[in-house]
Amino acid sequence: MARASKLQPQRDTVAIVGDGQTERIYFSDVRDTDRPANLSIFPDYPRKIGNYKGVLDRAKTLAENYDYVYALIDMDKIIQDKQQTAYMQDKAVAEAAGIIVLENNPCFEIWLLLHFVYTSRLFANCNEISEQLKAKGRIVNYDKSEKFLKNARLYKTYKNC
Repeated sequence: MARASKLQPQRDTVAIVGDGQTERIYFSDVRDTDRPANLSIFPDYPRKIGNYKGVLDRAKTLAENYDYVYALIDMDKIIQDKQQTAYMQDKAVAEAAGIIVLENNPCFEIWLLLHFVYTSRLFANCNEISEQLKAKGRIVNYDKSEKFLKNARLYKTYKNC
């Protein structure tokens, strides 16, 4: 008599592509902290892609191997360099290829701030958000250094805020 085989349910795969160490460290912490039962998260962020175009290009190369591919785009640099028109065209091409584009305005740190307070305020730059993060009752010693970000385990520490 043959043994009944136990088939493992297939897990959806997700690639998250961003252009900074904050994103890389944060989503690695998400993966290590929650380990969803039906989902594998594979953060994919080379140390430095260079700009939004590098993020979108990398995301497109991953699209055929993952069920979902997210491209995290910091809008501050695009606006500063007056690249909005080119970005919108490149974004449309990426979305047509199945990429889910998530725009951080102005930068990824807005995600961190939203752990503490709902805001619809428009920030001029990332430094303004960093100052808000340092407010009492938030991450008073917030620092974008790799050492701080790794030790802080921001997602694990603040996910329930």
